[in-house]
Amino acid sequence: MSISSVKPPSPADAPPRERPNSEGKSLVGAFAVSIFAWAADYKATTGHGAVAIQALILGIYSILFIWITVSGVKRGVRVGPLWALLLASAVFMIESSIVGLNQSQPAYQILVNLIPPFIYMTASLLTYVTLSASQDDFPSFLNVLRLACLAFGVVRILLILVLRGTINAADARWEILSGAVVPSLGVIALAFMQRLSVLDVFVLTFNLFVSVLSVTRTLFVALAAQIASIFLARPSAVFKSTTFKGLALFGLAVVMIVALDVGAGTDLTERWVQRLTVSQRMGADPTALTRSAETHFMLESFASSPDSVIFGNGLAALTSLTGPDAERAARLVGWGSVNLHSVGYGHESYASILFVAGLLGGGGLLLMQFVNGLQSIALIRSVQLGRLNHGESAAHIAVWGGLIVIGMFATGFLSGVMGDRDYCVWYGIGTGMLYWARGLVKAPE
Repeated sequence: MSISSVKPPSPADAPPRERPNSEGKSLVGAFAVSIFAWAADYKATTGHGAVAIQALILGIYSILFIWITVSGVKRGVRVGPLWALLLASAVFMIESSIVGLNQSQPAYQILVNLIPPFIYMTASLLTYVTLSASQDDFPSFLNVLRLACLAFGVVRILLILVLRGTINAADARWEILSGAVVPSLGVIALAFMQRLSVLDVFVLTFNLFVSVLSVTRTLFVALAAQIASIFLARPSAVFKSTTFKGLALFGLAVVMIVALDVGAGTDLTERWVQRLTVSQRMGADPTALTRSAETHFMLESFASSPDSVIFGNGLAALTSLTGPDAERAARLVGWGSVNLHSVGYGHESYASILFVAGLLGGGGLLLMQFVNGLQSIALIRSVQLGRLNHGESAAHIAVWGGLIVIGMFATGFLSGVMGDRDYCVWYGIGTGMLYWARGLVKAPE
């Protein structure tokens, strides 16, 4: 047979190379909708005013979660190492709910407190499945996260403007912060290792300005932990050129914010000075004292009996402020500012887990979150050593995911991360990125 008689393959006979990628893009698009939906979430100041909107968001998210998970399973995606975290989260939710119902705690409050850990668990799986099934569509995934960071921050500001009419730069606080602020600040640490896009820089600058406007010190503790993890993973990274570029980026962003503050006359610099020197002026920091007093109560309640050690106090148990720090805070700001209660989760995430679920329900989740923090540092080191040869976008996802987990882990010592829906969305996203990227790491030769 002559060469000329060989029939060229028809398009139908060609291997379907483009189809898996297009399927991956469809998952990224659905993932984007499921995450962007939470940007419109907000907490009503009184009653159940936001319950209809929250139910709608949760419904949209749940439908897309099921669709993406089923699609991923059809494409051969398996849960892999994520099963341990999913199991620990499910045990925490079920056990703490049963204890709460057994102690006649309000069913509505239990349901409300179930939503954040549910989001944390499912967002981890959602992210893991999307990345595993998206083939080489990682740049699109990164752009979704960048735009989501921006959308969460902008929508939060717009919601406050609609609901309150204005934002006073002289007293704006935590209410202007979205759950995307910790991942956005992590871009500063990300710059020490990866090249940033223009959108990265814009997202970072916007959320850094909102962070400064909120005068929230916890955020910069999280940022310090993220930056420290880069050098803890590999101390020699301090001498790399990317480190100086990252520091220059951070310095430039700070200079821009200070210049904007001076030009607008918002007195943010003065607010920060007052916030940072409150201990010198008052003899102690009332905020730190109240946080410590609440943690004292939760740990004391946890250790008060064998039952509470094993089973906890239930998902809708009330917290209080007790101990010597509560008395000191009362002397500084009055008992009216100390006689406060949270439901279930307090202002320290890890004490809250033990308080509501004990060792039986919360021990596994607590262990997994600490392990994930260590795994994040190990993953960052693997990327620094070149053990993740899957392209720049995959390395970007790996490092950013590890930084999100580290930032949220650090925030948990000073804030009730597991009780906040926004924070759990992003904590879950970072965790899913972490577990997916760990599967790409080559063993050292």
